[in-house]
Amino acid sequence: MLSPVQRSRGFSVKNVVGAVIYHYFEIGSDLSLHHVLALETRLVDLYTDSDDGVIERSLEWVSPLEIKLTAELKRSRVKTPPEKLGEVTLRRSQREAPFRVAERRV
Repeated sequence: MLSPVQRSRGFSVKNVVGAVIYHYFEIGSDLSLHHVLALETRLVDLYTDSDDGVIERSLEWVSPLEIKLTAELKRSRVKTPPEKLGEVTLRRSQREAPFRVAERRV
């Protein structure tokens, strides 16, 4: 079973911006925790005009051994659909193994 734990951190650019990092753990039958993945889901894009861009990352658990991670640029001041930045597929050989990059699409 996977369990997300949320942590936040703050940093300063022009204003104070909070970032959320989700840490995913596998809970063993003896209730031990094994760190599986850390994901910063949302951050300000410093390179968009007017600093209105936000990069959002989302996870899709394809199976216990495979994850698809998608990154999109969303702009708050312009009413346009999100711009897909890329996608990566992470795989592992067994449940206790770390995830490795299997495919990248930019």
